[in-house]
Amino acid sequence: SLANGDKAVAILNRTAAPVQPMLTTDHLKLRGEVELTDLWTGAKSHFSGETKLTLAPHQTLIYRVTGAHRLANGHYLSEAPSDVNPAEDGIATPEGDPTIHHELSPWGGSKGPGDFPQYGGWGGAQADRTPFGRPLRLMGKVYDTGIGVLANSRLEVRNRGQSRFAATVGIDDSATA
Repeated sequence: SLANGDKAVAILNRTAAPVQPMLTTDHLKLRGEVELTDLWTGAKSHFSGETKLTLAPHQTLIYRVTGAHRLANGHYLSEAPSDVNPAEDGIATPEGDPTIHHELSPWGGSKGPGDFPQYGGWGGAQADRTPFGRPLRLMGKVYDTGIGVLANSRLEVRNRGQSRFAATVGIDDSATA
């Protein structure tokens, strides 16, 4: 998120073939009509719900995005990563990273949360995911926003200009699976 509440988004095609990903208001944590301003060309477009983008091989699209925030009177922590500082990461004894290889699912689309980048290390604070890249889930309910941390972690949150802070805290279901 930018200082004025707009968002900046880059969509990358890292493949050697053209792709047509879907960009949704859920991806952007916005609701209603969204305005996209292409930062390369200055062209403006609008969409509600979702829009299909077309990227050439190895192309990157960069947009300034304007729209009504899904959380009307505030923002989610994952929208303002510079306001969150992992003061303690929960890793008691640093160890060498395990080797983990995850391939992208060939049947995955771009409408849902999709395949998130996978880190093969010992975890750490992650926006909108658990420390190991799984969806946030508490008592069977999936949350598409939040900060996943390891036990014994401590986050410091700057609450500049806000008068209220709300959080749901619990042990993620994947920790007991």
